[in-house]
Formats: sequence, structure tokens, C-alpha cells
Amino acid sequence: SASGAADASRELGIDPHKITVVHNGVDSDLFRPLTGVGQVPGRIITTTSADVALKGLVYLIEALAKVRTERDAHLVVVGRPRPGGRVLAAIDRFAMSEHVTFEAEVDNLRLVELYATSEVAVVPSLYEGFSLPAAEAMASGVPVVATTGGALPEVVGTDGTCGTLVASRDAGALATAIAALLDVPAARARMGAAGRERVLRMFTWQRTAERTVDVYRQVISPC
Repeated sequence: SASGAADASRELGIDPHKITVVHNGVDSDLFRPLTGVGQVPGRIITTTSADVALKGLVYLIEALAKVRTERDAHLVVVGRPRPGGRVLAAIDRFAMSEHVTFEAEVDNLRLVELYATSEVAVVPSLYEGFSLPAAEAMASGVPVVATTGGALPEVVGTDGTCGTLVASRDAGALATAIAALLDVPAARARMGAAGRERVLRMFTWQRTAERTVDVYRQVISPC
């Protein structure tokens, strides 16, 4: 991330303004809006590579319970819960077992389909160095609700453009942001289109390659 690169450059005594940040790339041909695939009303999606506290899934479970007090909503978690872990305990505590589905070991085509059928993607992480789930959701044309943890604002961009940014560890703020998007289809469409455009401009593998070439040119040029 740019913030991480700036911190590292200061520690090394390098002018952070001279650092070129090379972001991860997203396969924007694979992760794309699908025509002819309808969204499931109230479907929320989140992707977690591991059932660890840093991913903030417990806060999303609590947020889902709050959202469901006024509207129907269902959460699809791309990942596997840890037996006896905090996530399953939270699902029991908030009586959300009928409203949370886990999809483990999905391939990319299934993941694209899940994004296409979801109205909102949520990244509730307490910290992210770079969030591929956020970028993949944006590439798929899905509006994002994400926390301000780590590099997430750098990926999602200005609050309210491609998605909504909230403080980490705040289930109430997550619930408010999710509900606002579920209730306003026009906002979802606008943010989803803006997210797709942002990925095509900043996070494609072609852009990653171009930035990598820039770095090599900067290193070679003084020689």
C-alpha cells in the first residue's frame, strides 16, 4: 500500500515522494458484472481467507443482526468457520444461523457468480495490507462497505464514490452503511459502476506491469 511504502521509506531515510507504489492486480476480465444474472434481494457477501479476529467477521455478524431488525438480509461468507471459534459463537449469540451461509473452497467462476448475485460486498477487516476481496467486488460492479483499516481506503477510494468507509470494530456503523445501500438501488448501481471504473483505471494487471516497468526505469536511469 502507499501508506506502508511511505512508512518503510521514512525508516530507510528515503523521500516517500520518490517511491512508486505498485499495487496488486485484479483479473478484470474474470471479475466483471455478469449479464443475465439477477441479484438476490438482501444478499450480502464477504470473503475471508481465514477465520481470524483480524478479519472482523464477528462485527459483521453483529451488524447483520442489526440490519435484520428492519429488513430481510442474508450473508454469504466465502470461507470456512473454525469449529468452536468466535464467528460461530457470534452466530449463535445473535441467532443468525439461518441467515449466514458459508461457501468454502469455491473456484473463481463460482466466486464471480456469488458477487454477481449479491447487492453489497462487505470487508469488515480490522487491518488490510491490500484487499483483493474489495478490488474483486469492485471489478464485479458490486458496491463495497469497508472499514478504514490499513489500505482499504486506498483501494476503495473516496467515501461515497465506490462504496462506504466506516471505522473498524464498529458493528453499528457497518449496519447503517449496509442498510443504506440495501435500501437504495440507485446508489448501489452508481457505486458499483464507479468501482468497476476505478479498478480498470488503477488495479488491472496491465497497470501493475506498467508501474513495475516505471520502477525499473527509475532504478536504471542513473546508471
